[in-house]
Amino acid sequence: MVCVRTIRLRGLHRTWRQLALLVALLCALLPLTAAGASGLPSNRTPAREERSPHSITAEASADSLETAVSILRETLLGVLALYVEDVPVDDLLQAALEGICERLDPHTKVLSADEFASLRAPGTRTVGIGVALTFGSAHPFVREVLEGSPAERAGLLPGDRLLRVDGRPLTGLERDDATALLTGMPDSALDLLIETPEGERRSVRLNRAPLLRDLMTGMLLAGDRVGYIWIRRFGCGASSRLETILRDWAPLRLEGLVIDLRGNPGGFLDEAVWAADLFLPPGAEIVRSEGRLPEETGTFISQRQPVIAPSPCVILVDSLTASSAEIFSGALKGALGALLLGQPTYGKRSVQRIVPLEAGGALKVTAAFFRTPADQDSAGPRLRPDHVMAPPKLPPPWNWVEERGLLARFARERSLATDDAERMPFWAAATPPSGQDRWLDAAPGFEVWRARLEARLRGWGAIVSGEPWQLRRLWLIDWVTECWGGPAGERAALELDPWVREAVGLLKQPRVASAAAIRERPSSSSH
Repeated sequence: MVCVRTIRLRGLHRTWRQLALLVALLCALLPLTAAGASGLPSNRTPAREERSPHSITAEASADSLETAVSILRETLLGVLALYVEDVPVDDLLQAALEGICERLDPHTKVLSADEFASLRAPGTRTVGIGVALTFGSAHPFVREVLEGSPAERAGLLPGDRLLRVDGRPLTGLERDDATALLTGMPDSALDLLIETPEGERRSVRLNRAPLLRDLMTGMLLAGDRVGYIWIRRFGCGASSRLETILRDWAPLRLEGLVIDLRGNPGGFLDEAVWAADLFLPPGAEIVRSEGRLPEETGTFISQRQPVIAPSPCVILVDSLTASSAEIFSGALKGALGALLLGQPTYGKRSVQRIVPLEAGGALKVTAAFFRTPADQDSAGPRLRPDHVMAPPKLPPPWNWVEERGLLARFARERSLATDDAERMPFWAAATPPSGQDRWLDAAPGFEVWRARLEARLRGWGAIVSGEPWQLRRLWLIDWVTECWGGPAGERAALELDPWVREAVGLLKQPRVASAAAIRERPSSSSH
């Protein structure tokens, strides 16, 4: 039998702060269900993607808003007063926020105050312990340890397996859920239970800290004739950093550029537009935006002369290249004829606006869809490469070794060794050999290195056979790093990267060079 009665709700004043956040979200979301916040005029570089919810509220229907807020308020208060078990108000609030956003699309969500602050900070900034994880087994493995991070100071190494975080098992957790356990407030304590490849378990206590990685890396390759730029994310300040690199290279008259967008998840729309504007002649189309609101529909046009002389350009993309990175790639491909090399991109063709909320945090809401000048050459939302490259994966059983971070662990252990005979059992040249094709001849000791690697892998339970081409490449990188330090090792890794080598080769082809010469003529004759 169901008992129906009317009661007066009392003693629930503590919920009003949480309700304020829910109301602020609803005020921001009602007029933005399929569109966005700030209006951006056509033919102009966009301003920062923010808008006050006060101006948005005025656009919503007052009756609809009042009714929706009343229903939410009464439902929340009723659950708190009558539900058979105590339910934390924050849990109900989070469930309501997630329910509203999940009804829309995967990219609309409410950001916490920390997430909102990290978006606005220069560089790629998070608060955590400084590890990159590999998922796919029962527990995540440490794939990389960030230099200078709390994880490095605590002695974590690639290949360590994370079993528990603050007593909570990580078995079967999704990537986002496991990552959320490692992030938090600066200086907050964290207890880890880890297991080494040898099966040894140990507990580690460390404090979370802000982690800052440069948004991009610029380096000269191929005898300083080719500029290589790795853009990790189009975060706040990315276009300014890119402009600095290009202006430094402007006097060099490079033979071409390789821009690496592999793994770039996107970032701010305006940063991608400003970055493309550094390369394009005035009047070139960068991207078209199409939204429900009139101010969300328009075309972004380049405004100024390029900061570097037009030259052949190859852009590296893969299945993780998304959003603003696709805008940048499509603009340079469509307007400059840049070649895309790699794998089809992710295909995220939506633009999100950031709406600060009065109660803290912000709403990230899908406001528009975009099209790039390169879309006419690509079926569907994904950009298709002009030259397809196979993913650089090791064959079995070496792929098992790499996925668990054991190759990186071996290199790290050797770099930490104090015995010179252990660290460098080979001859070291006085200077790095010139040209990647000579490295193999100049680097003795491969068989010694491989024997030690295989012995270490056997100790970790991995039996390997065969000699994939990647193995000798790893040896050469290890050798160069130990002989001449980390920067030389990074350069060796790039010049031995098959995708980068293919890109450098494409820059030398007559068709690519002639396309750059054609692009140069309009800008040199403009007034």
